[in-house]
Amino acid sequence: MSTPTIPTTEPIEFFAGDRLRWTRELSDWSADDSFVLSYYLILQAATSAKITITSTGSGTTHTVDEAKATTAAYSPGIYSWQAVVDDGTTRCVIDKGSVRVWPDFAAAAASDQRSHAKKVLDAIESVLEQRATQDQMSYSIAGRQLSRTPIPDLIVLRDKYKSEVALEIRKERIANGLGHGGKVLTRF
Repeated sequence: MSTPTIPTTEPIEFFAGDRLRWTRELSDWSADDSFVLSYYLILQAATSAKITITSTGSGTTHTVDEAKATTAAYSPGIYSWQAVVDDGTTRCVIDKGSVRVWPDFAAAAASDQRSHAKKVLDAIESVLEQRATQDQMSYSIAGRQLSRTPIPDLIVLRDKYKSEVALEIRKERIANGLGHGGKVLTRF
């Protein structure tokens, strides 16, 4: 059995519960000079979810190795991260980016995995289906007025969200090595 190659860049995505490993070569920030590389991750959709990952260093090679039990506790979502080196005297942010943590389906309860765009598109289409049988735009009951969104406005919103969902599908197809699914036009 061969030994897996450890990546030399930060992941762009991973699953909660997976072992998380990578190395960074930092010629200006040697562990021999007491520099420690740490990653600080903040969940973009929340203010309280923060993760700190500290690497171990040998010379100029800094290795991150988070156990599956540790990453199992990570909340799914998109995190912004900063890579920081510090020797107790000097501190420097050397890189930044984002990473998506996907839920571990084996450990999670069943849940709605649709994207925001897909949920909104489904809701708009449901309203359009229900409205096809209703002809009132507004009505009043006991002094309270209710107005519905006009159908042309709903159609504009539906088309917007259809485009977003189509883009998500194309991105997922490309990420899975299936191509973009669209036409490629050429001229000879």
